[in-house]
Amino acid sequence: MELVTTILKSGKRNPAFLCLRELLHKCRVTDNGRCRKSKLTSLFFFFSHLHSDEAALVAESTLFNDILQFAFTDAYHNLTLKSVATLRWAALHCSRAQFAFKLDFDCYIRLRPFLLILDMLPPPPTTENTIFGMPPMNQSVIHEQPSKWFIHPLYFPYETYLFYNGGPYLMPVSKLAALYRAVVAAPNTGKLMSLPSLPFDDAYVTGVLAEKAKVGRSILPGLQMLSAEVKRNRSEMDRVVVAYEELEDSDLRWWWDVYGEN
Repeated sequence: MELVTTILKSGKRNPAFLCLRELLHKCRVTDNGRCRKSKLTSLFFFFSHLHSDEAALVAESTLFNDILQFAFTDAYHNLTLKSVATLRWAALHCSRAQFAFKLDFDCYIRLRPFLLILDMLPPPPTTENTIFGMPPMNQSVIHEQPSKWFIHPLYFPYETYLFYNGGPYLMPVSKLAALYRAVVAAPNTGKLMSLPSLPFDDAYVTGVLAEKAKVGRSILPGLQMLSAEVKRNRSEMDRVVVAYEELEDSDLRWWWDVYGEN
């Protein structure tokens, strides 16, 4: 089994991202300074246009050869553009992989337990037609400001979204092309509207596009959104395989010191 991990990165190379790169450097760089690729997993960072740090990004890409950049300005409400572009790129270039795992940079994957979980997923055809992530939910739509998740009723007048996987999600590579085609595929009315797309990438990709492409949604074991109270609690963290949501550089270092790749 091969796994492609895609990390959607904002336009700012902040301390958490630089720490993640440093930790990856420890386990992926050979004595001659070049990147050692795993035969089992591949990792790619996806950026959109940066207003600064372009030179540093080019140097980083030259060393690691794992950065792709898209030609639009980085913004929170452009995450859907980045996710759809990622679907297209992975469908075209990662056909030998079984899964593509999308997450943000403020996450930590315990690699070996994660690969064991993948081996324990239901056999085909279930895994070939299912997106795995947090428990699917039909989240209420926020039509009132101020809110980070506000959407104008003109664009989405409904009270709830379609069922979707929030946070990181695991997609079968065999369905990426179908998910990408669903951007413009009929039907184009009601909650399955295509244009304009939803500004929230998880609700759009794992909700609208998955529904149109007839791809199921299910739970990925070991995935947990962390709170400040539990993210340094060893007894709680022993049960977590993929941690996400606002992990800072100090949290990533703590996880590496405690677990490494285990």
